[in-house]
Amino acid sequence: MNRPLAIVCGLVVVVGCQQATPPTPNMVGDKGPGLPPDYFKKAPPNAEIFRAWVAAVEQHPVLLRHWDEVAHYCRDVLTDGDDDPLVVIGALRLLSKASGDRSSFVPTVVELLGHKSHSVRDMAAECLAAIGGERECAPVALLLRDENNMVRLAAAKTLAAIGGEREVAVFDLTRKMAERAAADGKPIITPEDLERFDKHREKLVARLKQQEKDKPKAAPTDKK
Repeated sequence: MNRPLAIVCGLVVVVGCQQATPPTPNMVGDKGPGLPPDYFKKAPPNAEIFRAWVAAVEQHPVLLRHWDEVAHYCRDVLTDGDDDPLVVIGALRLLSKASGDRSSFVPTVVELLGHKSHSVRDMAAECLAAIGGERECAPVALLLRDENNMVRLAAAKTLAAIGGEREVAVFDLTRKMAERAAADGKPIITPEDLERFDKHREKLVARLKQQEKDKPKAAPTDKK
């Protein structure tokens, strides 16, 4: 590519990025003009603008009505292996807040549980609480022993939100292993985190009991 053409292409990229400024609520709604076509397909030019952009969307959930555009953008970010943790975290936050069909993103988010950035692992676990189900609990449970305490707590919170009876046993086993390791002088989880785990376990048990109560009762059969 010759230099003049390269400069022109560079200007086009810059102009395209500048259009992806944080949205405002008056851009949508009954009277608003709506978001520009392909709005969410234009990635913000840097992390600072991206954070403002995500914050605006979270502050005004009405913007997430444009699920097709949000999904297209998130898929690009999460599948292209973006190296900027802030951008990946932002996409995960959008997925957590949106209300469209997000099931196709679950496998990708599960993979991010092993991301090198603890902040991404943290947000991936939180995201699965919103878009995942009991099938995703096994990889989340592995994070209960993550080296970062925020990731551990995010995992515990997610298990409380989407786990089942098996995850109650996981909490119990994790406590036993932690107590045994501490007795051997090789602690793997802090006492403070174990107390927080217990609280999330209690929430899980309470949710499962409530679900059992809410199950429709079988209609009595007429005996002749």
